[in-house]
Amino acid sequence: MSALICQYCSHRDTGGHGKCMNCGAPLAATATPVQPEPEAPVAHEATPAAMIGTALRKFGEVVRDDAAVVRKEAAAIDHAVHTPHPRWQWQAVAAVLAVMAVVGFFLVKSCSFSISPPTGVPLGSVTTALPTPLRTAASCQPMAGSGAVVERCVIGADDPLLSGAITAKRDLIFHARLVPRTTLNETVGQWRAAGATVMSDGAVFAAVSPSAAVQYANPSTGLLIDSGTFAGSAGARTFLSRSGLLP
Repeated sequence: MSALICQYCSHRDTGGHGKCMNCGAPLAATATPVQPEPEAPVAHEATPAAMIGTALRKFGEVVRDDAAVVRKEAAAIDHAVHTPHPRWQWQAVAAVLAVMAVVGFFLVKSCSFSISPPTGVPLGSVTTALPTPLRTAASCQPMAGSGAVVERCVIGADDPLLSGAITAKRDLIFHARLVPRTTLNETVGQWRAAGATVMSDGAVFAAVSPSAAVQYANPSTGLLIDSGTFAGSAGARTFLSRSGLLP
């Protein structure tokens, strides 16, 4: 729109009047166009494609940064590996490893000494506690889950210790175990109370049970033996003599 200017008072009139509304003088024909104010740019909402593109660009920047960090660390490791080190550094490393090995050895050794069997249980193997004739003739195997030092032993029916059919030509099975002195005494007391025929009651206890089984206890070694039945009490007594169980 054009603005008319008064020739006398220079009043600008934009209402399209023939006279100046300020002083009443005629208005000049010349006009200065009024520039319209620029319109503010309209913000457009980001489309899904634009958002995805922005996210991909940012992800690519992160990947490039991470790759750069990885390359830098790899280069540092490669430099550390391939850079020659002074001889004294290798010697120091070897000395530290040697000290650690010695300390570990003594720790293991001290732990092994600190592990001891239950209180009162004799040390050693059940088999080595058997008299020589019995140890030679018997085949013994430890019993799993017994909670004590127990072995199941078998003597073949054709073994000389069983000659004369003292077991009615059957294999003889007996259990041998190492026990504390209190357990040994309790077991011997139970055998006596059950009516065992005592054959020895000095350095060792040896008896024949009412069912013709051998019962043996050695207080000096903690060895207890309880056998299967023989053909009769005479056979059980013969076995005690042959096996070396009687002193």
